Amino acid sequence: KIDNDFWIGTFQSGFYKINEEEISHYSTQEGLPHDDVRHILTLGNDEFLVGTWGGGLAIFNQKLEQFRVLENELAKPKDIVTLLRLSKEEVLVGTFGQGVFLLNLETFELTRVLENIHNAVSFLKTEKGIWIGTWGQGLHLSNNSFIKSLVVSSNQLDSQANVVSLLSSKNNMVWAATSEKIYQISNNERVSEMPFPVQQYHLNSSFESEDRLYFGGTDGVISFDPDKVDFKPDQSVEILKINVLNKNIAEEYNGLKNISIKHNENIITFNYSTPTYPVSRGYSYEIKLSPTQKEWISVGEQQIMTFADLEPGDYKFQVRNASSSNERLFEFTIQKPWWKTWWAYTIASALFLVLLYSFRKYAVNLERVKNQLEIEKIGREKDLEINDIKQRFFVNMSHEIRTPLTLIIREIEQLSFKAGKSKTVSNSLKNLHNNGNYLLQLVNELLDFRAIDQGGIKLKVAEGNFVSFCKEIYLSFLNRSETQTISYSFVSESTNIELWYDRDQLEKVFFNLLSNAFKNTPAGGKISLTLKETSEEVLAIVEDTGHGISKSNLIEVFKRFYQKDNDPTLGEHGYGIGLSIVQEITQLHHGAISVESEETKGSKFTLRLRKGREHFTEQDLIQRFQSSEALSGYQTDSHILNVTESVNSNDSQILIVEDNPDIRGFLVNILSESYSLLEATNGDDAYAMVKEQLPDLIISDVMMPGMDGISLTRTLKTNPITSHIPIILLTARTSTVFKKEGFETGADDYITKPFSASLLITRINNILLSRENLKQHIRNEIAVRPNDLNLGSPDEKFLKDLTKVIEKNLDNSELNAELVSTEMGMSHSVVYKKLKALTGLNLVEFVRDYRLQQAGQMLQKFGFSVAEACYKVGFSDKKYFSQIFKKKFGITPSEYGKSVNQ
Repeated sequence: KIDNDFWIGTFQSGFYKINEEEISHYSTQEGLPHDDVRHILTLGNDEFLVGTWGGGLAIFNQKLEQFRVLENELAKPKDIVTLLRLSKEEVLVGTFGQGVFLLNLETFELTRVLENIHNAVSFLKTEKGIWIGTWGQGLHLSNNSFIKSLVVSSNQLDSQANVVSLLSSKNNMVWAATSEKIYQISNNERVSEMPFPVQQYHLNSSFESEDRLYFGGTDGVISFDPDKVDFKPDQSVEILKINVLNKNIAEEYNGLKNISIKHNENIITFNYSTPTYPVSRGYSYEIKLSPTQKEWISVGEQQIMTFADLEPGDYKFQVRNASSSNERLFEFTIQKPWWKTWWAYTIASALFLVLLYSFRKYAVNLERVKNQLEIEKIGREKDLEINDIKQRFFVNMSHEIRTPLTLIIREIEQLSFKAGKSKTVSNSLKNLHNNGNYLLQLVNELLDFRAIDQGGIKLKVAEGNFVSFCKEIYLSFLNRSETQTISYSFVSESTNIELWYDRDQLEKVFFNLLSNAFKNTPAGGKISLTLKETSEEVLAIVEDTGHGISKSNLIEVFKRFYQKDNDPTLGEHGYGIGLSIVQEITQLHHGAISVESEETKGSKFTLRLRKGREHFTEQDLIQRFQSSEALSGYQTDSHILNVTESVNSNDSQILIVEDNPDIRGFLVNILSESYSLLEATNGDDAYAMVKEQLPDLIISDVMMPGMDGISLTRTLKTNPITSHIPIILLTARTSTVFKKEGFETGADDYITKPFSASLLITRINNILLSRENLKQHIRNEIAVRPNDLNLGSPDEKFLKDLTKVIEKNLDNSELNAELVSTEMGMSHSVVYKKLKALTGLNLVEFVRDYRLQQAGQMLQKFGFSVAEACYKVGFSDKKYFSQIFKKKFGITPSEYGKSVNQ
């Protein structure tokens, strides 16, 4: 402050002159060498010496408002920190990193002094000399000639301290602020640390008023009267607080020699201190708690001591200053708990005697009851043992029945294949097959019931698209709905509902519900499977317009082995196990199932399943579940089975119908080397491709957009043109009941996803071999007797129609492919491919073999001559007839005619 002006230097924007009339700003734009101003020193005559950090020294003329930068070729300090006016001609300049300089104000020359000092950050001039505070080199005292520098240091003021600020007081004391503490240096250069709070003090942030000193730091300003700072090294200790469970009892028990504390309040904290002005710091203390501590314990400057879990008894707490013999004593008693008093022991002893007598009496009675329970337990164990023997016999018999029953069903299937054209035999075998499957289903239900009853069913839960899951089950019953002429529909509000569930167990639930619906719904009725979704659950509703259930029977429908009284259709409706299993599996899923029904109007079963996975345990979840659509689940064996040599695989054409590009690519990869392949992504494209190409085999997924696999199979198998093509269906469903429904659509095989490459190739190979054997059988044995074959009605009709056309034109030498195709009502290419697939022969070869077979019968059975037989079967050249006849039968026509008698 000069007169009424304030001169303010800043770190980044130069310096300002402020008074009541104006504010003037001076920066590099006005010629200041740098905007970081660290010190402004008045020189008189309206001139100021300005020290900057980064720009060195400059002289500012206030009247002219001009700067003159002081430059010296030999010494040019840049980072100026502090300035000190020594005399009219000299100014001491302190820099950071470049040492201490002496500025001559007449010549403006800079001379380096005190070569051993590098970072001078604060100056103080006293009678003893110049005090120089450094950064990292402690405090120095130099005489006015700067010939020597006395280093002031002690244990309290380190020689490497950062002395950031210096002041002197009236009593000739020097006060030094370091980056953390404040020190007093006496006249004899003795250093004393001030007991002020530790903080980081700022460069030259200090001020001396008439009666106080001020030091500024990061936590505020410390101010004090230097004449009143007094140290009393030998001060007595005072106990300030006594906290029992955080409650101060010092004032409450003031003046008492001994206080009593409850046993459950045995955590006591003492606060003690030496009340010295201005703060009580720098004292060490010693404590002792008798009788637990025999000797004094030093705790340093710690002024709080806590004792916990003190046992009942009398205690003395003593504390003293380590440099003083004066001490403070506090006596207290921890009371005994009531259960450790004499009267508590007396009552406890009496109670013990009473309890001992009661226990003795109780033990005698307990032993008597235990003997009775043991007798009952033995009887109950015998009953359980007999019951377990019965149940094990029941399960073992079920397993024993299932194995031969499965073999019987397979034999029936083989017999059905060889049954010939006899409708009676075919129908009988069909009934046997259906009843065998029903019996196998019943055995499986009994085993499921037993497993559920014994807690043997463990859920294997994973997340999946519940809509696709239900849609595939729905498709499995599609053929059955057409057979029974029932309107059958599937409705879902969404195409994708993610749900956590056990696929194998829920298959059983939906099979039972849909099977019951079909059993109880007459022809012309309706059955629907509907999916609905709420924020918390998913609803699956199976509704039919069947016979319904009366109100009296409705509450019993889920009971085990429940049957309506005098039910004449017992064999049709089962034995009351299926719906019980449905309820058990639903409860395992933490869901619910309910039924609404009215007699003659139908039934409605509603399955409710909760969303999320929180209601399942970790044991219920499949940790590394792989969807049937995930390619990682499909196995490519180290050695793919080679196609049997009897099948010319390269000539076999296979159509792959699969909407999943990864699985379709997998199939192409494992089959492309052995077969000629066609690809389709949905049933509609596949159907159009089959009619055009007539492949040798079709591999089709069940679930596809547009026409699904079940519908595609049914459409192809009922079309005379495509009925002969074998079909393998791929499905995510594993239950045999769904495979059975799939076979009834006409599928030749059913493979569960995911599958191994070797398994698929083996199945393909077996089917193609079977077809090749059938072709050979037709050619060698009954190629001209299609009525004796059991190929399925479309194929059988095709051969019948073909032989009728040939028979009608047997003696027509002009019989050709165009005539046959016209008579058959089919194109030449369709007749050719169909006949080739069924017999392995083209139309010309088949007509020729048919004629030769007929000629052979004429020669053998009816005694025709060679010429007569030749012309009867449409050959005009006898020589050519004899050549091809011998080529087929190995002998001449005349020898063949004589072979019967021989």
